[in-house]
Amino acid sequence: NFSAGFDFSDFEQLSNADLLWRFVRVQQLLDQLGHYPGLTIGQAHGRNFGAGCDLLAACAIRQGTADSRYRMPGVLFGLILGTRHLGSLVGTSVARHLQLTAGELSASRALELGFLSHLIDHPTQLDTTLFAGSQGVRPATRQRIVQALAAPTSHEDMGRLVESVMAGDIKTRLRAYLGRS
Repeated sequence: NFSAGFDFSDFEQLSNADLLWRFVRVQQLLDQLGHYPGLTIGQAHGRNFGAGCDLLAACAIRQGTADSRYRMPGVLFGLILGTRHLGSLVGTSVARHLQLTAGELSASRALELGFLSHLIDHPTQLDTTLFAGSQGVRPATRQRIVQALAAPTSHEDMGRLVESVMAGDIKTRLRAYLGRS
């Protein structure tokens, strides 16, 4: 699998503040990756969950194998992470449906919706034609392109994430989600 998302194996030993810090650091990573002026390529295979899907979604080019699957179950324990960005890739209506149902996408459906930009045969396959023309684009121009296309809402995304973690006891919600109540 490309990424199964968060590792919750030790969450019982963490305070709510430590859990919040983990989620905040992921949001910061997603913001940095999404605003990086270089060409970012994410390649996924197998089952991809939660923050792993958010990480892939933050890349400029998102490739997946034909058997890959995508699911964002954070909403099942009240986490709002990557929701707006998912909407910018697949559309608000589809993102709302995926989030409210914690639905799973097949690779073909993810490609059809725009979550994936390409299907690949193997996760190490790299199609160099994807970035062959980009070598002539100056770094300053790349930065301006990224800035022009970036939604000025990263602070809002962080605020929604923090509110979602702080709404009640996150550990209680995680226990329920993981079936440890």
